[in-house]
Amino acid sequence: MREPAIARPLLVAHPFHAFDQTEIRSMNAKPTVQTPSFKRAIIGFIIAPLVTGGIQAVALGSTAGLASALFSYSFAFVLGVPAFLFARRFKMTGFGAVTAGSGGLGLSSGLLILVSGGIGVYSPASLFAGLALFTAHGSIVGALFWAIAIYLPHNTRDRPL
Repeated sequence: MREPAIARPLLVAHPFHAFDQTEIRSMNAKPTVQTPSFKRAIIGFIIAPLVTGGIQAVALGSTAGLASALFSYSFAFVLGVPAFLFARRFKMTGFGAVTAGSGGLGLSSGLLILVSGGIGVYSPASLFAGLALFTAHGSIVGALFWAIAIYLPHNTRDRPL
């Protein structure tokens, strides 16, 4: 006859799986949220819109990209700063949250231009493509901002900037 196996203490029994204490502790662990410093956030607000404007200037081969950078700065300071403070307050500073939020701000800037009549008469497909470009531009600015202001490599988590 077989000897009964020593059972580990169970905290939660599930019909398909029994969780032991170590699994319960790891499931209940709160994820770490990176709280960005204001110094890094200011650097991020200065650099991120400028970089995307510079990329557009090189891609377009003219100074039109720099006008885009000035437009990006206005939205970064008017809408981005309050959005950043809101996200920081409610600990929504992950890459996806920052990128999606800044994409939404880019979309709102495109909609503002559309509503204000700053464009001519275009086809709906062209308007949709333009709004998609505004959204993509906002997401790229947000990703750059996140990389500058929020991301900390694992070996530098304890050192402030």
